[in-house]
Amino acid sequence: QLTCRTCPTALSAQWRVLSPAELAELDQAKVTTLYDPGKMVFQQDSACQGVYCIAEGSIATRRMDGQGNSVLIGLTHSGQTFGYRSFYNNRHHADQAETLESSTICMVPVGTVERLVKESAALSSEFMHSLAADVKQLEEVLLERTGLPVRARVAHLLQLLMDRFGEGQASGQIVLRLPFNRQQMADLLGIQ
Repeated sequence: QLTCRTCPTALSAQWRVLSPAELAELDQAKVTTLYDPGKMVFQQDSACQGVYCIAEGSIATRRMDGQGNSVLIGLTHSGQTFGYRSFYNNRHHADQAETLESSTICMVPVGTVERLVKESAALSSEFMHSLAADVKQLEEVLLERTGLPVRARVAHLLQLLMDRFGEGQASGQIVLRLPFNRQQMADLLGIQ
């Protein structure tokens, strides 16, 4: 049984500032779901039901345009939260979230998040810091996409993925098993 008092995500992500009583409230309210690879966590334009914590696994966040083209916005892994931008924005998801591998994800309902954020200035501050970090990361991605050559962008992405998806071999080589196809990788890099 996954509990917020022992879960590494709850103890390392924004929730780490909560008191034991608040963690117990979080634990009582959360809904834990096991997802197979390729399953939708939420759809673009759907109402925000809550904030999500990844206990195990990885998700890809995508945005569809009016013609049905998909752009990979980002990747989120074990120990991280997602969906909080929608919580703070207009309570509708601007993107869709899909699992890349088998994933255990907890969803903390909107009402619980509202209550905890209202009662805990520290939690509110943690989410504000996360939003600011997201903006900084998006700015860096924009600069990378416009300033770095394609080869350098590919190398940078592979380096970022190595920690999560790299597997050491007996020969000393490291094999990187990508969690997405070539088109998805091109979307993430902003190339054809």
